[in-house]
Amino acid sequence: MRNRKETTFHFNLNDNKSKAQFVVKVSFFFISLVFFYCVLMTLILHIYSQYASQNAETFFYEKSPDIVAVFTGDKGRLEYAFKILEKYPESKLLISGVYNKNTLKSLMQTVPVTISEDQAAQIIELDYQAKNTFENVLMTLQFIKKDATTKKVLINSSDYQLLRIKFLFSTLSIDKSDFEIQFFGVNSESNFLQQIFDASIEGLKIMRAAIISLFWFNEEK
Repeated sequence: MRNRKETTFHFNLNDNKSKAQFVVKVSFFFISLVFFYCVLMTLILHIYSQYASQNAETFFYEKSPDIVAVFTGDKGRLEYAFKILEKYPESKLLISGVYNKNTLKSLMQTVPVTISEDQAAQIIELDYQAKNTFENVLMTLQFIKKDATTKKVLINSSDYQLLRIKFLFSTLSIDKSDFEIQFFGVNSESNFLQQIFDASIEGLKIMRAAIISLFWFNEEK
């Protein structure tokens, strides 16, 4: 009868423990890095929005904007835009990124306004073409440049989007513009966790906008 060779398996508990500790450390480092990024972006976007909004309020303290542009999206943007329009009835309003089925009348029904629909039709233009923030900026620039008398512009959007919008305007306005743009951020009504999530996604969108703008700039040159 042949002798059977016994196969012996050796388990090194110390090696397995070291590998597990390494995985835990890497995971903890990754989670900490993501957490730091989320908190940092939230603070940066909030601080910039406050800074830009204060500048806008100071700039328009004793003068009115020629054009107010609001990008559709989060709650509060249209309300603020119509408040500005009521305060400065001589201003024009561009609502960019309007859903195809919406009309001026249906939009006015969603917010409290004191001006009539006939008055609004004279000073409000709806942009149905823009589908994202990049296109919002492009359509707004086209609208601004249609009137050579436009000198003062106020852009209104959510607070966490303001830095990216400012970046896109400064990048896409390649020619020397004779108009000045101010930015006002409407405070987000979402909870703190949602604000952190929005800011984190916005940080990625800023990086994407930087890449798109780089190609756009090179093409224009």
